Amino acid sequence: MSFKADFKREMRNVVKDVEKEINKTWKIDYKGYSIEITNQIKEEQLIIDGVTVDKKQRKSLLTHMIPYSKLSGILELQDGTQHKVSVKLGGYVRFSCIVKVDHETVLDDSMKLDFLPMSYLH
Repeated sequence: MSFKADFKREMRNVVKDVEKEINKTWKIDYKGYSIEITNQIKEEQLIIDGVTVDKKQRKSLLTHMIPYSKLSGILELQDGTQHKVSVKLGGYVRFSCIVKVDHETVLDDSMKLDFLPMSYLH
């Protein structure tokens, strides 16, 4: 195989490994309401009670150079009160998902990113 073909194959493997690390879903029950955050390689979504209220799409992997993405939406309770839901996703060494309702943190989860793309090239 040529260097170019080897490089393309290795880069496909890197992307697959990154997808395994990055593709994740968090589910939170907040006062009987469902808050779900999905993160995929090219898209992040905030879903409240089954309805997508915010979504960010990335055109390419290069947009991951910006380490964080933010999502927000409104959760309306049965009594009519509204609460702002805000999500911050991202990081370089650790990938974090922080969810706040109004200003109260209801989820703060992070995981170490275990892929090292440069190790594929050796």
